[in-house]
Parts: sequence; C-alpha cells; structure tokens
Amino acid sequence: MNLIKKMLVLVVGFTLILGMITPGTAITYGDLDGDDHPYVGLMIADVNGNPAWRCSGTLISSTVFLTAGHCTEGADGARVWFDSTELISFNE
Repeated sequence: MNLIKKMLVLVVGFTLILGMITPGTAITYGDLDGDDHPYVGLMIADVNGNPAWRCSGTLISSTVFLTAGHCTEGADGARVWFDSTELISFNE
C-alpha cells in the first residue's frame, strides 16, 4: 500500500511538471515575433568577405552584443542586425 501511494505521488508530480512546460514561440516557421524581443539580434559571421554562418545574440549595452563564443571562432568579420538595419560591423 505504501508503494502505491509513493508511485501515485510520483506520477502526479511528473504530470504537474510536464503541464508547466511550454514550447518556445519566439520564431515560428521562420516568421519573426515582431517587437516582442527588441534586444535580440542576428550576427552574420564573414569569412574572406563572404557570409559564412549566423548566430543570435543579445544587445547588453549600446556597444556590446553578446553571443556564444563558438559563433565568432574562425570569422574574420561580422555584422549585427536588428530589424532590417545593420547596427554593428567589424573586420579583423
């Protein structure tokens, strides 16, 4: 009987936890979410002057764009975009 109660509590707990999980909805099928995340931007990394890959990041001040370290490895330049406006551009 005690084992059944423990299992019931475990099942109810997992059910409550799973019920709180919601899928991400910022970008759905490639459509932007409008102005819901104004400080999130797109970084396009360049190699030999050509776009090579892209990563997202966050503007944490007026001059600092934070992205993952692996996003800049091997790049000789990058451009950061918010909306359709290029905000920051750098080349080594």
